[in-house]
Amino acid sequence: MSLRTTFPGSWWPYPDLHQDLARYHRGELPHTEGIAVINECASRAISEQRDFGFEEWTGGEYFADTFVVHMPRRLTGVIIEQLPEPDGFDYDDLGRVSIVGDIDAPRGLGYADAFRRENALPGGVTKATVLSPFEMVVTALNTHYDAFEAQLPQLCQIVNKEIKELAEAGCTHIQLDAPIIGARINVGRLTPKHAAEIISSCFDGVSGVIRGLHLCNGNNRGRPGSAVLRNATWVPLLQELDGVVDIAHLEASYFSEYLERHAFKDLPRNMQLAAGIVDEANYWVESVKKINPGIIYCQIKGFGTGSPHEAGLAFDMIAQAAGGPISVTGEPDRPPVKPGLSFGDTGTGMLMAATILGALHERNRTGKGRRLQLAMQDAMIHYMRTCFCTMQRTGKAAPRNGAKSGGGNNAPSGLYPSKGGGSNDYVYLTTSRANPEHWSRLMKLIGREELIDDPRFASGNDRVANSKVVTQLPFSGGEYWLRTRVVGWWRYRLRARRQA
Repeated sequence: MSLRTTFPGSWWPYPDLHQDLARYHRGELPHTEGIAVINECASRAISEQRDFGFEEWTGGEYFADTFVVHMPRRLTGVIIEQLPEPDGFDYDDLGRVSIVGDIDAPRGLGYADAFRRENALPGGVTKATVLSPFEMVVTALNTHYDAFEAQLPQLCQIVNKEIKELAEAGCTHIQLDAPIIGARINVGRLTPKHAAEIISSCFDGVSGVIRGLHLCNGNNRGRPGSAVLRNATWVPLLQELDGVVDIAHLEASYFSEYLERHAFKDLPRNMQLAAGIVDEANYWVESVKKINPGIIYCQIKGFGTGSPHEAGLAFDMIAQAAGGPISVTGEPDRPPVKPGLSFGDTGTGMLMAATILGALHERNRTGKGRRLQLAMQDAMIHYMRTCFCTMQRTGKAAPRNGAKSGGGNNAPSGLYPSKGGGSNDYVYLTTSRANPEHWSRLMKLIGREELIDDPRFASGNDRVANSKVVTQLPFSGGEYWLRTRVVGWWRYRLRARRQA
């Protein structure tokens, strides 16, 4: 199995040509003016795809309106009962056709005609797509499936004839567009073996060209066309098509599809896997470097690649539980507590932002991009650095210390209630072992200068050893210093001591 950079078929619309293109599809433009519009669209698409570095390119399929409108107009035996909504929200707005007789396409499906015209444009075209029999009458499947099944052999012959005409016209890569087949396999309405028979009949007698197959779960404004968002289910189909299909173009637009990416190692050895523009969570980012070597591709996931939990989903609280912050939060003799802040969500995003900046800086020097991946669990471990220092120093897992310093190596350290008695009327006091003057300043502030040189509290280690006594000092001396002063007083006095 090898990778190939190509594109499914249709290209994006051009705002300055959108109205003229719509008039062409409605039949409001004279023929020569309409051809000029679709040729201009196709020329731009060809140029852009070649500039991107694709190995193959199409004319963008501007000659066709939505397939619900374009295809039935080419067929006999069907009628359009309802046109698509002009600004449809989902698949229910795609319109509706009915099968009313034997289906035929006396004028062909239009793809070969479009290829001949577009191949004469600058750059030419190397690839064309043809709808599968299911797509040709897709909006009739739910209400006229029995009629569709009766017409299926004839529909396959119509598709086969169009593919042969494309091959005779010189098209080097002909792709069967078959998302509905993939979706019906996923929901159990079509077996891989039966689907392979249908696809094989479409390519019957076609040789000397690249035969492609496009499968996806649909993505209409972010809404899928299938109720089951899987793609590993298509591997048996592709195995059945060994020797029939040369390239499988599989879009991975949803995370659940990305999680099944390893299944494609079982594709037939001679079948290529097409990689187009990066879809959401696309596994094939390596091949996108052929299009843009400077691309920086970022991915945040719950658990890292290779983790036994790699396929697991994660939210903020799951990241904090799996990464450790919850284990060190709370009182020593009580169950752990989830921190109130969103370290899992925001903290991971902050680390990725810094990582992106580093990748941008590197790209400015080298011109090369990077694939960046950050797991939320790993990000939480980053924020646990002092706890891991404690574990290394003591040989034990870092304990919960309530409001005290995480390492438990500073005393006094903790929250003390102050005057006011409100839910947030607390002062946090800590003296660092790395700054001995902290201890002397605090003792002077509470009027206990005699304790500055007390041998019980002479060093940071001594104060930790006598932490129970040290912790109560701010409440001793005949006056409850903390309870009789508001928080603002403490801020002012401590700042004044620091500046003295």
